[in-house]
Amino acid sequence: MPILSGLTGSFRFDHVLLRETRRFSSDSVGSLAVGMGRQNGKADVLSPFSLKSDLAPDNFSYERPVPPQRTGAYDLVLHFKASSTLGDGDASNFSSGTVSWEICGYNFP
Repeated sequence: MPILSGLTGSFRFDHVLLRETRRFSSDSVGSLAVGMGRQNGKADVLSPFSLKSDLAPDNFSYERPVPPQRTGAYDLVLHFKASSTLGDGDASNFSSGTVSWEICGYNFP
């Protein structure tokens, strides 16, 4: 599910911030990371960083990314990667956890 749809290739990022606002907790998943990027790509806007941190809500990643493409339009999504299954499609393997994001930038003429 996109967090930002139809971003133009002329969009230039000032910064991107991802923050673990509530600690992720799971009895069955040992490690969890999240990054941000294009829907069919990898985390090419914000590199993955580890979640499940005792530092939450002060666990965050902040970058000034280069645009992943310069023409056309694309959607941005969060890319989660875990040491085991995130869930079964109906239920999550996490009992808690929240990520918030901030995307600032401008359209280049």
